[in-house]
Amino acid sequence: MTLETPASSRNYYLFPSCCLWADEVGHVVFVWSCDGDAVHCGMFDRSRDIFVISATYGRSNRMTCSVGIPAEQTKNTNCATRAESVFQKCEGRSTCNVLASNSVFGDPCVGTYKYLDVIYLC
Repeated sequence: MTLETPASSRNYYLFPSCCLWADEVGHVVFVWSCDGDAVHCGMFDRSRDIFVISATYGRSNRMTCSVGIPAEQTKNTNCATRAESVFQKCEGRSTCNVLASNSVFGDPCVGTYKYLDVIYLC
């Protein structure tokens, strides 16, 4: 698992399948999950609704979800597509789970190890 966060981040929360960063003002959350795992969205106290800012499935960099994955499967970094299911399942809810999988989003890049990347506001 790799941890990528904005340079100004202060708070890190680590989970078995993803990492997230929440800023202290506005509760902007960056979360991702490697292929086959689920993204869990929502604030810990479940008091606010989710507003999805961005959701993509595929690969846009070589580092995210790369540990133990052959380099050949991480070289295509131009294959992230909009993850419409995240908007449908999470928008306006207090929590949601979405599986990072070709069975949910299709396969935007055959032979490439993918991940689901979500940015949302609570």
